[in-house]
Amino acid sequence: CWEWRNKGKKMAAPGDDEEFRELQSRLIGVNRELARTNAYMQQKGREKRRAEIVLEELNGLPEGTNTYSGIGKMFMLMSVEELKADFEKKKEKANKELQVFKEKATLLEKQAAEGQEQIKSAMVKRYKHAKTDAV
Repeated sequence: CWEWRNKGKKMAAPGDDEEFRELQSRLIGVNRELARTNAYMQQKGREKRRAEIVLEELNGLPEGTNTYSGIGKMFMLMSVEELKADFEKKKEKANKELQVFKEKATLLEKQAAEGQEQIKSAMVKRYKHAKTDAV
């Protein structure tokens, strides 16, 4: 009989504890990756929004307006069309990356839910095992 005494209560078999710890560590890893992915999604959302705001402002400028783009510690004179094209590329890149992160977040959320279900079933298994040993 698999029996350990801990303050008068019987515990599950040693293999169950290892399985439970492994499930917990995997769930913790998935939750960390999900948090990191959500942070990246927020960052890319801000980049996309910034590019949209700049594009709105550039569209309001008349032709031939002197515009400057920051490059390192200096500014370069650029045409409005070049700046628009540059920010359009930034917006599209951020949008594509945002889609990738959204798909990854959906997958990680599914993995987290599965991990939680596995932990619940392991806990029920431990409880049933402890209950049968107590009888």
